[in-house]
Amino acid sequence: MIRNRTPHELVIFPPDTPSRVRAEGGRFFHPETGEEIHPILRIPPDPEGELRLEEIDEPGDPVRIGDLQIPVVLRMFRVPPPPPESEAVIVSLALAQAWAREYVAPKNVFVPDTGTGAVRDQAGRIVGTTRLIRVIA
Repeated sequence: MIRNRTPHELVIFPPDTPSRVRAEGGRFFHPETGEEIHPILRIPPDPEGELRLEEIDEPGDPVRIGDLQIPVVLRMFRVPPPPPESEAVIVSLALAQAWAREYVAPKNVFVPDTGTGAVRDQAGRIVGTTRLIRVIA
């Protein structure tokens, strides 16, 4: 079993799904043929909630742009410990990258491919993916 620890439902489409689909009321259609495309899997967000990097902000020196002073914060991230190896999870790319650096790429951590594997609606919004990523460094 894999737990979706992102805040969004994860929709996984067949590998041959086009990168753009027509989305209507939670259903998806091929943009040229009109044929309905059925996701192969939908994974709702885990009831325990999202796993994420903790953001810690401290005041920084403002930056001057022309006649304006723009506030700046120094942002640091606290990395939570990864789940036990027996628990497979789907998390954000930022968290998976942090875990890959600090814990040598845990094999049980996955990320939705929102790059070349992304499936978008006709307005360009991501509606799903055709694959997951495992970040190795």
